[in-house]
Amino acid sequence: MSIPLCYNKNVKGGKMYYNKLGEKIVYCSLNRANQFLYIPMAGVTYPNANYFITHNISKFTHWDRYNFEYVTKGVGYIETPNKRYTVRAGDLYFLNRLQHHIYYPDKDNPFEKMFVVVKGEFLDALLTAYQIHESVIIRQVNVEYIFQRIHELLENGEELDYDEISVLLLQLVQKIHSLDYEEDSGLLSLAERIKSYIDDNITEMITLDKLVKALNISKSHIERVYKEEFNQTPIKYAIRRKLELSAGLLITTNFPISAISAYFAFNDPKYFSKCFSAHFGMSPAQYRKLNSKNTNGFKR
Repeated sequence: MSIPLCYNKNVKGGKMYYNKLGEKIVYCSLNRANQFLYIPMAGVTYPNANYFITHNISKFTHWDRYNFEYVTKGVGYIETPNKRYTVRAGDLYFLNRLQHHIYYPDKDNPFEKMFVVVKGEFLDALLTAYQIHESVIIRQVNVEYIFQRIHELLENGEELDYDEISVLLLQLVQKIHSLDYEEDSGLLSLAERIKSYIDDNITEMITLDKLVKALNISKSHIERVYKEEFNQTPIKYAIRRKLELSAGLLITTNFPISAISAYFAFNDPKYFSKCFSAHFGMSPAQYRKLNSKNTNGFKR
């Protein structure tokens, strides 16, 4: 059984219904005009021992969407051709597009979960920027408040607040990417750990002092090993990553440029514009204007 699309083609945000699996669907849309950020479905899966979902199992069915799901109760399982995963209350999990997945609840303690299904160039760019390629990622992290807010925004009317939804999705991607630096220290090189710390804290001011405190390594050693592996300083990498992500928000939201600058911890909007112009060859305003013609579905 494949996850259902809208049974009622007229269902839009603000018209909650229950599907054949007993899920509460808080939002469902068949409008694919928005190539940058399209949300086909969001809702809540209630405990149901017979719940069973498949993605991309046959050559005729391609699940060309990203799933973000958060388990609030119980236990469930995700299967790929190579591995079986267990998810429990408090787990955030991500299912990548165009992948084989089967997922279902534990028969004795079926899970309850919140979910949002997403596709579009905004998510493609975010996942590429964070180098997220895995079929399944699971993180034990409390993000119920993020899902609740996304559901609230989707359920509350015809006009979606893409500004806030874009930021919330960025936060989910950061949570999916985040690592426990103590627990995972043996899995990554020191330079990779530095890079991961920067990625996971990209909306904060990144300084060498913060890197020293987080990783318990000297400044000189941090700069040396990072430059040896990535051919740039960690601070230059942090600025570049902030600019790349801010470019996505310029296109997908109506946030003022000053607000985007502040969100990525550029204390001076003029400095943000100067860095942005040096990286992209045009100002943030010019970049937004040039790309806005492609943002079908976004209100300007």
